[in-house]
Amino acid sequence: MVFPATAPNLIRTQYEKRFEGSTPLDMQTLKHFAEFLALSKLGRLPQEGETKLPTAGSVRGAMRRFCNAWERENHTFISLDLKRSMAPYIDSKLAKKVGLLTRKRGQRKKAFITIENYVHMQKRLWTNDFHDYNHEGSRIDNANLLNTHCFTSARCQELCQAKYKDLEYILSWKNGRPEFRLKFTREICKGTDINQPEHSFAERIEGPDGIPPPLFAQPMLYWLANLISSRAFADFNTVEEVLALEPPKNGNFRILEWAEDAREKPVFPEWSSTGCKPKSKNPKSWVTQFSDWGNRAGFTVQLGLHAVRREALIKVNDNGYSLGQVLRFASQSNPGVLVNKYLGSVFTVDGAGSYLGMKLRTDLAEDFRSASVRRNPGLRFSLPTRETEELQNSPEYLFLTREISDINSELKSSKTPEEQTQLEMRRKDAYKQRLFLETRKLKDFQTHQKVIYDTSQQDHEQYDWRQNHFSRISHMLPEARVRLAQTLPTVAHPRSPEWITALKDLISLRSDPYPVAYQEELRPVNGCCPVTTCSIDLSKVQKKD
Repeated sequence: MVFPATAPNLIRTQYEKRFEGSTPLDMQTLKHFAEFLALSKLGRLPQEGETKLPTAGSVRGAMRRFCNAWERENHTFISLDLKRSMAPYIDSKLAKKVGLLTRKRGQRKKAFITIENYVHMQKRLWTNDFHDYNHEGSRIDNANLLNTHCFTSARCQELCQAKYKDLEYILSWKNGRPEFRLKFTREICKGTDINQPEHSFAERIEGPDGIPPPLFAQPMLYWLANLISSRAFADFNTVEEVLALEPPKNGNFRILEWAEDAREKPVFPEWSSTGCKPKSKNPKSWVTQFSDWGNRAGFTVQLGLHAVRREALIKVNDNGYSLGQVLRFASQSNPGVLVNKYLGSVFTVDGAGSYLGMKLRTDLAEDFRSASVRRNPGLRFSLPTRETEELQNSPEYLFLTREISDINSELKSSKTPEEQTQLEMRRKDAYKQRLFLETRKLKDFQTHQKVIYDTSQQDHEQYDWRQNHFSRISHMLPEARVRLAQTLPTVAHPRSPEWITALKDLISLRSDPYPVAYQEELRPVNGCCPVTTCSIDLSKVQKKD
């Protein structure tokens, strides 16, 4: 039997070798393969002990995908009664037999990126982030992506693979003042090219008191920086040219056309140290970057982008929009999926206020949703000495360390390129396994680390250098980067001097490479090293070949 590529390659290959000639057209074989699959899959939910079993739901999903793909490849049908009988079998008999996670044990606790958590992430990104981005354009695009997810409920693939031709940019009037507005629509999303959601943004966002949000929460600031730095406009290339535009006198709006060479360019490209690449950002890469960003912000729960989408849909639902509008905003056709998967189990209904006829509160659940990420302000990003020694003395770690040492010895005596390549691959795999052990140990330590909400520690008293890394290196960073750390958290209206300064700084960082060798503070002074304790004449330093 040829198993489709949707099943993991190793599971498929092993089953074919051990049970030749088997077919999923009979009940016993299908049940047997379900058990084989359940014991072969690696679970991701936290569990006690060494065994990481999957959930009953993940096994059901894998079986469903296998059956559908097998039918397509073999141009035949598996009995509908046979397929339907697999779900209750996996949930009951198979789950008890092999110990699959079911009910609450089989569900990951839902996390939510509330406004409080969103602010923590943005402040970490701009004012105290210790992550070394290969280019500042990657940091700016990540901030823009997070805003777009929060304000549109757009899916990951929609954004990462968008091109400028998917955008529409207009200049309109708002209360007698010009205002930019943007709309983007993916041609294909979730396998369909019809009835795609059209996500819109406006330049001016104000609260009931007329005060705008901080600059890092104003989406059009990032979008303008993206469009101008990418030279996406056909007729305008500078900030001054774009901000000088006004809508036409005989109409309410002006459409800004894209440059022909920009229409097929990715909106969110991959970045290298020298600039952007011609290919789109990988969606899986963005999910990983988002999860790591949340961890650096102090969140101990592993985040996915559904945490943003859940909160966005809860906010829209609580703001009084009809069910039809919420479904269209979410690009969902099934109300059950919206209610059960996204709106969460923590109700925003004020039951006491409703029953007693009092003023209804709308803020009852938000703090509980904020707490779902389990933020620790003093989260450590490296293991203490005791835990490090405990890990390094564990049997698994010692075995991998010895294996790496043995491979290094073999590499010195290897004779052929093929032998050397195989040894290097083995060493790389051993390093990867050892890194996995270190990461797992750190995640476990972070999960159980005591939370201290208020601390009087100064920067020089921090036990983790990452907590004050930015302040230590800011004197070596470009002026635009240091200025953004101060301006983006401030509240300012669009087109104000602070807003324009931030826009120019974002464009500068996104357009220009800033490697260490070209930073002003590190350039030679009169041909000598700029460090006062060194001052070596660089012309006398021997250069490497």
